[in-house]
Formats: sequence, structure tokens, C-alpha cells
Amino acid sequence: MKSLLSLFAAVCCVGALSAQTTVLSEDFNAGVVPPAGWITQNLNGSPAAGWVSDLNGQAYHADEAGVGMSNDILATPNMDLTGLAEAYVHFNTFMGWVSYLDSQSVDVSTDGGATWTMVWSDLGYNDPSNTVDISAYAGQASVMIGFHYVGDNAHSTLLDNVVVDDDNGSGGPPPPPPPPSILEEDFNAGVVPPAGWTTHNLNGSAAAGWVALAGKAYHADEDGIGMCDNILATPAMDLSGVTEAYVHFDTYMNWVNYLDSQSVDVSTDGGATWTRIWYDLGMNNIRDHVDISAYAGQSNVMVGFRYVGDYAHSITIDNVRVDDIDPGGTGGGLTYAITPMTAGSSATFRITGGAPWTDVTIGYTLAGAGPINTVYGVVDMTPPISSLATLLVASNGTASLTATVPANASGVTLYTQALNNGVLSNSLAETIQ
Repeated sequence: MKSLLSLFAAVCCVGALSAQTTVLSEDFNAGVVPPAGWITQNLNGSPAAGWVSDLNGQAYHADEAGVGMSNDILATPNMDLTGLAEAYVHFNTFMGWVSYLDSQSVDVSTDGGATWTMVWSDLGYNDPSNTVDISAYAGQASVMIGFHYVGDNAHSTLLDNVVVDDDNGSGGPPPPPPPPSILEEDFNAGVVPPAGWTTHNLNGSAAAGWVALAGKAYHADEDGIGMCDNILATPAMDLSGVTEAYVHFDTYMNWVNYLDSQSVDVSTDGGATWTRIWYDLGMNNIRDHVDISAYAGQSNVMVGFRYVGDYAHSITIDNVRVDDIDPGGTGGGLTYAITPMTAGSSATFRITGGAPWTDVTIGYTLAGAGPINTVYGVVDMTPPISSLATLLVASNGTASLTATVPANASGVTLYTQALNNGVLSNSLAETIQ
């Protein structure tokens, strides 16, 4: 799963994105985990082997079947970030066979690993390229990053290509912040329901209901107590100032059987009655967007995340945002273009017509033009395909990346295509002049 963090690393191992300061870089290719200066911490005393090398150039934590819950951190050396105004952690990860208790996170310590603060978490299966903003710690002299594994039987994680620098991943200045939201909640405070939110037990079950878990809102399968029917509801929101409204959120739904479901419901009477407006029986929806524009203009609107389930069902909710930005408003189609690529000069990769405030991933290969069939449609690239970057689409539907073309890359052909919100862009085959 070795991935490239720079567009031209596979071309000639020289050249880089726009100027940046790299504080730490580790690819685990030496086959030693923890690497020199790094440490591991066993937080619950389990007999698990913990973080090891997978002997293929990655750090690995196995599912440790039969030893109970594991809780282990693989931590970087202390880093001096006093020279940085902003800071980011870039890494590749693959998380497999996830059960309802499993998670991975990125934690930060400023006291030598005595205490940790979670800054990013994930219950998903595969994140080939991640960038985590740790700019809150820029300017500090003693900062450690911990890659935190929590899991039991049927869970494993791979970690690779860790870089800490001041580059936000787009090769340029930080993207503009999203417009003001009506409501935003990341559950990182570890309190569910958060202040102003409420829970509603609609069938009087004995379930624990919605609780906090690893920086997310979580509802367990509640085995042995019968069917659960619980809503986690936002505060009442005033939508009188908008003409359209949308709910954005991340969700993971696991071990679904025929009676289980999740839905997004809306109430305009303080939670006395609810109307279902979105419904899902799927296993994993990394990012969902629900149109609640029918309620725009009203002053007392609650959104409820509803769990209905019995044995072998669980769900997490994270990163809830309510605003008036239509994620499907791409305006004329996704278009991808590259300024002429000349050896020794800068080139700009630009996407237009994207869905505002969603991610766009640029993929590339040097192997050829494909085509191959994927769940998104026909991709005009020949494997192996690598991720160049994941960028945030601005409110006008655009995203861009500027990179310096290596001086000795003349004659190399780059095959590349972008993916945004499940939609493929046009493909490009560009030869460096």
C-alpha cells in the first residue's frame, strides 16, 4: 500500500510542492517499529504485541484475537514547532475488519506522552491519504503525535508515510474557511448529547441510547434488551434567514440485519412529532448530505438522528453541520485542467464545477491511460494509481494545487483524473515539456 506524497516522486525522486518546512518524515521502510526516537505506549496493559513492522515498509497493529481489547499508541519523537505558524500531519492508513468497538485516532501530547488529546478519529475502512490540522500546536517546542489504535477481534490497522510540516496539502495557502454555519458539532468534547442537544427514547427500551465514543456519537447494538428506537436531536434552529438548508454528517453503520435502520428526521414542534426525510440501510456512508430546504424560512427546526435496531447493529455519527450550501450544486459539471507542464517550472492543477465544501481527490499514474471500470465509472488510468492530493472545494466550486515540475522530468507523461462527491472528472494525459 506504499503511496507517494509528492506528484513526481515516482518520476525522479526530486522536486517538491511549494516551499515548506518539514519537521518529521517517516516511511517505515527500515522495517523497524518503533523507528529510532519513536515510542510505543500500551495504555491498558493488554498482552497484545502492539505496533510492529509488517515487513513490507509499514507500521502495523494486528487484531490480536484472543487477548481482549488493545489500546496502543505509536508516538513520534518530541518535535519543535516553534518555527511554524501552522502545522499538519500527513499519513496513509488502511483499517480493516472493523467491529463496533474499534477505532483509530491521531492524538497530541505536549507533556512527553503523559497525557493525550485526540485531534482526529476514524471508524472507516480505508483512508489512503489523510491530512490532519494540528496548527493549534504550532509555535510550541515539545509536541508529540500519537497514532492510537483501539480494537479487539477482527480489527487491524496499517500506517505509512508520516510527514509533519506546514503544508496544508494543497501546495498553497490554507483554503478559505467554510461560510458561517447554522449549527456545527464534532463531538470531540466527549459529551453526548452535547449542550443544547437532546435524546428521545421513542419506545421506552432499556437501551443506554446515544453515548460518546472516540470523538463521535455512538449507539450500540444493545444485545439482549430488544428493539431500540432512539433519536439524538439538535437544538431548535432558526432557519428563517435562509432559502435552502442542508444537513452534512459522517456516519458508519455496522452489522445491519433486516430490522435495522438509521434515518434523519425533522421536528418543528420541539420534538413532540418527527417527520422522516432521509433513510438508510447501508453499512458505511463516510459523508452524507440531506436536503432540508422544505424547512427553510421556519424558526423552530430540530434535526434528529434516529437509530432503530436490535442485535448486531451499531452506528456512529460525527461532524454534523447545518448550513445553506448545496453540496450537489456543481454548476455545470466537474472540469479538470492542468496548465502546461514544463520541466523546472510550476504547474497548476485546477478543478471547477465541484460541490462546495466537499473533498476532491486527484489521482494519477505513470503506467498508462487504462481504461478500467470502477464503482464511479470508467477511469482512464492504468494501475497502480496513486493519490496526488485531496483538496477542499471552495464555495465557488473550485480547487487548485500548484507544484514545481522537476527539471529532469521532460518527456514523462502523467495520466490523471479527479473525483468529487462520487463524480469523475474528465481525464488528462499530459506530457512534460
